[in-house]
Amino acid sequence: MLLDRSRQQRWRVGQRRAANSSEPLVKGQWGIHVLDQEGLSSAPSCRGCHRHGRRSRNHTAALLLYALTLVLTRASSSTASPPAAEARALLRWKSTLPPPRSTTAPLSSWSPATAACASWAGVTCGADGRVAGVALPGVGLAGGTLAALDLTALPALASLNLSGNGLAGAIPAAAVSSLTSLVSLDLSNNALTGGVPPALGTLPALRVLVLRDNPLGGAIPASLGRLRALERLDLQAAGLVSTLPPEMGNMASLRFLDLSANNISGGLPPAFAGMKKMIEFYLSRNRLSGTIPPEIFNNWPDLTLLYLHYNSFTGTIPPEIGEAKKLRRLSLFSNNLTGVIPAEIGGLASLQMLHLGQNGLTGPIPFYLGNLTQLVILVLSFNNLTGMVPAEIGRLTVLQDLDLNNNQLEGELPASLSMLKDLNYLSLGSNSFVGTVPDFASRKLVSVELYGSRLPLLRFLRLRSNMFNGSIPLQLLQLSHLQLLDLSSNNFDGHIPRALTSLTSMVQPQTELNMRSTVRHQILHLEANFYYDDRLYVNWKMQTYEFQGVIALMTGIDLSGNFIGGEIPTELTNLQGLRFLNLSRNYLSGTIPENIGDLKLLESLDLSWNELSGHIPSGISELISLSSLNLSSNMLSGEIPTGKQLQTLADPSIYSNNFGLCGSPLSISCPNGSSVQILDRSKEFEGLYVYYSIIAGAVFGLWLWLGSLVFFAPWRISFLYYIDFIHRKLMR
Repeated sequence: MLLDRSRQQRWRVGQRRAANSSEPLVKGQWGIHVLDQEGLSSAPSCRGCHRHGRRSRNHTAALLLYALTLVLTRASSSTASPPAAEARALLRWKSTLPPPRSTTAPLSSWSPATAACASWAGVTCGADGRVAGVALPGVGLAGGTLAALDLTALPALASLNLSGNGLAGAIPAAAVSSLTSLVSLDLSNNALTGGVPPALGTLPALRVLVLRDNPLGGAIPASLGRLRALERLDLQAAGLVSTLPPEMGNMASLRFLDLSANNISGGLPPAFAGMKKMIEFYLSRNRLSGTIPPEIFNNWPDLTLLYLHYNSFTGTIPPEIGEAKKLRRLSLFSNNLTGVIPAEIGGLASLQMLHLGQNGLTGPIPFYLGNLTQLVILVLSFNNLTGMVPAEIGRLTVLQDLDLNNNQLEGELPASLSMLKDLNYLSLGSNSFVGTVPDFASRKLVSVELYGSRLPLLRFLRLRSNMFNGSIPLQLLQLSHLQLLDLSSNNFDGHIPRALTSLTSMVQPQTELNMRSTVRHQILHLEANFYYDDRLYVNWKMQTYEFQGVIALMTGIDLSGNFIGGEIPTELTNLQGLRFLNLSRNYLSGTIPENIGDLKLLESLDLSWNELSGHIPSGISELISLSSLNLSSNMLSGEIPTGKQLQTLADPSIYSNNFGLCGSPLSISCPNGSSVQILDRSKEFEGLYVYYSIIAGAVFGLWLWLGSLVFFAPWRISFLYYIDFIHRKLMR
């Protein structure tokens, strides 16, 4: 049936809007619809239809005929065979490529005996039966070239995706320029050379151009500025050696631009402000210099991502940045920016990442940053910022990374930082902080760097129940006033540092009764749910106690619940001011130091759940203050020492799960004479034989159940490590 006049008018207006619009197009029921920014289709407006009604009848009849043809062709089969010339061009190109790896490879379906539109993988056709798209991403075409494909034989081609194939050679400029219907071109992740062809600027319909990750080289053609319909331009890591052509500012439809990781120099042209639909803008890792033009922020209302890091921009951060209300990520680190952090940044309510590190910024941290309640990452490190950390930072309750190191910040850290419950990285080093460190109510911290800050009087350092890993940082041993070191229930590995004697406050007994009368104490507490007011919570004698008022007398080390191995260093016994020592639930091996008795003030000693062997030193009976002892679940042997303080520790569980021990308070008696050690060893081996037999049977059964683990060693090792990890965590 014929279209009525109203529909004719709607169709013509839609055609005109489509021709002038930069929005994506889709075919609607009666013509062409325009996609809005959200990708939603809207029917063409009919405003001005009366003007179209005054066209000649001949013109109207022609449009009617075209509309009827469009409707009828939409109803035709989309699997019709393309013209023979198009099929032959594709088959000739296939013959120049490496043979398919298998019968299931996409190019295996390309055969003269089958219909291209119906059966050829990666080939799509339009309603007219012509090839409209070729999509063969990552199918292994290394060794092939794009020049071998006769693109001039594919005049209706709208989409070409040959990314990730290792294609070599140059992009054939003349052939590509013939593709006047081309909408999308993706040749990324290949080995293409020869530069970006200026002829690409002659493709009026092009909306997506992706040439990233190719060693193209050369300059950015100014002719790209003619691509008024282009929405996405990605030339990242393309080996470009160029400046930025101001003509690119004419790409008024551009929403995504990535020119990062090239060798682009010069300045950022103010003409780029003409890209009024810009959303994501990446120019990082280049050699750009000059100032950041403020015009771009006035004209890019939809900007959400701005990455300009690793360049040489100078000057100040433009206050106009406050106009980019939709900005979510701002990365300006590693430039030469100076001046203060503009207060206008505090109005970017959608900001999730603010990275201004490694510049020359001065002045205080604006308290307006406390308004950025969506902020997840805040990095201001390696600048010249001064003053105190504003208390308003505590409002950033979803903050995960806070890096303020290497500045000139001073004063006390605000107590409001304890509200950062999601914090997992905190770096405050190389500043001039003093005073009490807040109680960070977080169990999510995986890295803390305070070293270099002026906290020489720090006495109590608690990082327990977090997720720290790696070796115990040697920088901790620079805190000479440290009395309490609690790193328990983390994932530390490595060995116990031998330089523990540098903790001089643990070498001499603490006799200070009124700590407020001498030196103001410093507390760093990163365990959850505690607030300090001259009180301290310590795992003492296998229970948690609260110490208040006289915490200056508290001296101890708790490294329990980690993955620390190696031997207990003998230097540890030089810390004669220790009142408690907890090294349980680790992988310590070797023997207990013979001079353990030098720790005369020790009241609590827990070495349980390790792999310690040998005898129990007799010096342990010299610990006259010892009231809590746990040596269970090791591989100790021989006779348990007696006398003095050990007489009061009569609980057999202290020595349980040590198959070679004998004597009181155990029910196993020791024979007299020199044969004791030999007999003890035989008993140990007998017990170990039963113990390991059970384990071997369990492991063998597990292997039968998980047969694949037997044949793949990396899987097996990872699985057993995971079981051991879970076991350790449960024991905590």
